[in-house]
Amino acid sequence: MQEIRKRNCTVFLVELFWSWNLLLVGLGAIALALSGGSIPAMILGGALASLGVARAHKSSVPKRFYQRRYLALWQGVDRRLGLFRDALKSMRKQKVAQLEDLPVTIESVARQLYLTLRRADCVANELAQSEGWLIAQPGTFVNPPRDVQAQELYRMADRNIAEYRLHFQAIMASVERAEAQSAVLSTTLDTLRMKMLGHRYAGREVEAASSEFMAAITEAKMQLDAIDKTLAELEMTPFPTTVTIIPDASAASTPPPPMPSSPTTEQGQEDRA
Repeated sequence: MQEIRKRNCTVFLVELFWSWNLLLVGLGAIALALSGGSIPAMILGGALASLGVARAHKSSVPKRFYQRRYLALWQGVDRRLGLFRDALKSMRKQKVAQLEDLPVTIESVARQLYLTLRRADCVANELAQSEGWLIAQPGTFVNPPRDVQAQELYRMADRNIAEYRLHFQAIMASVERAEAQSAVLSTTLDTLRMKMLGHRYAGREVEAASSEFMAAITEAKMQLDAIDKTLAELEMTPFPTTVTIIPDASAASTPPPPMPSSPTTEQGQEDRA
């Protein structure tokens, strides 16, 4: 969290001292200093200073991420959250009981996912700066020497390289899981939004449509619980180890497709015929 706050403050100050924003804040400060107690001058000065600060804050928000990849991931989730809120407003009239708690859970998971993506962005940026050139190096040494002691030293160096890459992959696991959780949340919101739209236009009197919609809500809750468990683990330790299996609620009610018959079986049936 300290790294995230520091990054937010740094980007905001950079944007604040940009020419136009600094000019607005400066004009506002001058107007306040020369107001002489005049209310219109004080209002004008405060408005100019506030406008400069607001412009700096707005322009700094997209630049908080080091890498545009993680900014795009969060923007995709944030856009789907907006569409989900719009679809939820249309469902308020039907008063579906399980929809009352679901938005709270989604908002909580989204906030936690944002912080996780910010941490993953910081980790990925630091690794790219300090370790990017080293990862491309070969893992083994070619043309080993004939000296026995030199061979032993090279084997020790190989073990060090293997241990280094093992620790590197453990750190990258948190980054990869954060990216995967953003994909899960985005697709969950897309699926749930379409189910809400279908249920709203199908009508509440159709029992089949209602049961399918409730199953979709149950499945979304299970996916959100799985996301929350993974994000909690990423927050507690930089080396995640738990694998959370997300159950598929819709698969329980849908029979699996028939297995295709093999050519050998079909040939045997023709021979018996």
